[in-house]
Amino acid sequence: MVSYEEKIKSKSVGYGLIVLAIFFFLLPLIWLGMITATSNFNLNELIEKITEEPQIALVIGLFAILFWALSVVFFYQAWNEIKANGLWICSVKNRVLKFIAPNPKLEKNISIEIEKIRFIEKKVKDIGDGDESVIWSFILLNDCINLEHFGLLDIGQAVSFINQNHNTPIITRKFDIRGNEI
Repeated sequence: MVSYEEKIKSKSVGYGLIVLAIFFFLLPLIWLGMITATSNFNLNELIEKITEEPQIALVIGLFAILFWALSVVFFYQAWNEIKANGLWICSVKNRVLKFIAPNPKLEKNISIEIEKIRFIEKKVKDIGDGDESVIWSFILLNDCINLEHFGLLDIGQAVSFINQNHNTPIITRKFDIRGNEI
């Protein structure tokens, strides 16, 4: 019996998220440093100029708060990933597709019998600048399961395996940036 399995350690994901959180935390400070380096002001003079103009201070303050809030979100997610200390698993064994999260707080586990899958739909939406968002829909006999992501697992690889080894059809639908089907 042919089987498929992909595993990713949640601790590794957590450490990667910490690096991302630190980057977002430092970005406003780096930006201020770059402005200081390219202007004729030192840091104290730049801060004085910013505080003299309330609109500029508001924009810079909101900019910093936005990136620091993103930093907090990434730190929180990193903490949960490291605390889970398990594996993100996608497997196909005994004609069952399983998505297993290291902790139920991160994501719910999903189990799908391959015989119950009528077809798999891949929705590709253009989100601008050459980027795409992909949503996988597993159309079952009496249900539908949609997945945009499951941890950092490559859902497309599992779908290809199912298509090749279990002859489950894949339907691809493409949408432009406005949501119109192409």
